[in-house]
Amino acid sequence: MNSIHSPWRLTLAETIFIPPGKIGQGVHPLKKKRSSNKEFTPIGNILEKLLNEQRSNSSGGLFHLIQVWKNIFGPPISDNAKPFAVKGRLLLVHVSSSVWMHQLHFLKADLLDKLNSALQKNQRIEDIKFKIGQL
Repeated sequence: MNSIHSPWRLTLAETIFIPPGKIGQGVHPLKKKRSSNKEFTPIGNILEKLLNEQRSNSSGGLFHLIQVWKNIFGPPISDNAKPFAVKGRLLLVHVSSSVWMHQLHFLKADLLDKLNSALQKNQRIEDIKFKIGQL
């Protein structure tokens, strides 16, 4: 047979079986219909979940530390300052305003003493950094 392309030769797409009733409806047999965006998860949600898991796994659990913080200090401190992250022996605390950040700097030594007395020895905090952030 001749190696020249013949207009009568069928392509791969043309040899695929198309069910009766679908012929001539404009649906290409090799192209799948795109799924809706309802199946996708926004990347922001995925990153937030990963960050929260990572924060909660460091130094005995951030969630536990938040509960201890609330129990020790109570309102108004726990209403205006919340542990946000732990890196090694450093605790990062988000505060509601610069006024609270300034006040807590003066109370830092007392906060560390009370916090460490409620934590296990392997969870001790050596320093606290305050930052204005979302509570």
